[in-house]
Amino acid sequence: MIKKLFSALVFIALGALIASAQTSLSGKVVEVVDGKTLVLETSAGRISTQLQYVEVPDDDQPLFGLTKDHLSKLTVGKSVELKPQRIVRGKTIGRMTLDGVDLSLQMIRDGAAWHEPKDTSGQPKDEAADYEANQTLAKGEKRGVWSVPALKTPWEVRAEKNQSQRALETARRIAHPTLVGVGEFHSDTRRPLGRNSATGGISARNEMNTWVSVFSRAGKETFGIQTFSDPQGRYSAVYTSAALIDFASGAGKERLECRAMLVSVNLINGGRTKIYLIGFRAISEDYRFSRARSRLTLLVDKQAIALGSPRGFRGKGTIGVEEVMFYKVSWATLKKIGNAKKVEMRIDKLTAPLSDESRELFRQLVKATG
Repeated sequence: MIKKLFSALVFIALGALIASAQTSLSGKVVEVVDGKTLVLETSAGRISTQLQYVEVPDDDQPLFGLTKDHLSKLTVGKSVELKPQRIVRGKTIGRMTLDGVDLSLQMIRDGAAWHEPKDTSGQPKDEAADYEANQTLAKGEKRGVWSVPALKTPWEVRAEKNQSQRALETARRIAHPTLVGVGEFHSDTRRPLGRNSATGGISARNEMNTWVSVFSRAGKETFGIQTFSDPQGRYSAVYTSAALIDFASGAGKERLECRAMLVSVNLINGGRTKIYLIGFRAISEDYRFSRARSRLTLLVDKQAIALGSPRGFRGKGTIGVEEVMFYKVSWATLKKIGNAKKVEMRIDKLTAPLSDESRELFRQLVKATG
């Protein structure tokens, strides 16, 4: 208990250090975990640290042991200076120097690490350019990671693993689709429908069933308009291929998959109804959107169009939590979006511009179903 409390106090002290913009802290390297992760002995205790803006081979990749040994030879038993930037999963990440030498830069120059891509790192431009220049030299000399033909970077390996996991989840979802009606905005698909529910209940259920079928086909489609027909003849859909939209707020970013759709539902009284929808899918570590009302507002050439709160569903998958939410929209609004010069989407505090590609998809749907 005392050890855990002490560790917590060290963690809090580090947070205060970063918040107060203190320049650096000193420590002795007592352990190297991998090619970018070290344990420092400081006056406040031991802390786990990570070199900034570098990636190294994972433990199941070639050269993992060599990059770890290289960092060990450079640092173990020596005193270093750490300028903390942030704390992620208990690791203090920052610029670490040994006798004034930036260890991240040294690892890159020696071919023992890759420079983290600038579009994801947020690294200052001048520093990123210096790192990139040293990586170019190491690559030209075929040092370390550049000596192994076609050695994949960790982010490429992770992308492939995520793709494989998503494929497995897709196959599972097609075979056994799971819907869970939860949260403030979600529809309860388990609620029995009465015989007289010729419109609302049947419509809502089939809207959700359509989204399950459509999103399960993601990654297998070409750009443009797609169609789907329920094997049991309950509904059909005309929908756009997926577009990725980056929403952002002061708290961070979210990437959502977006589609527009026309659902034609066969009612139990023999009638038929058509509903236009805009839908989003999010995959995250937690039920991020279901904890808010997730209201959607469109700014179409500065004209605000409120679509209100959505229906949707969520469920746990092999790669995290998947949430789908969809909003009713009119054909006329879709047409305005497609013809607009500028469209912005707002979900709660998150905002995102609608790309030209997305507007083209909306135009195609309007043309195909108008």
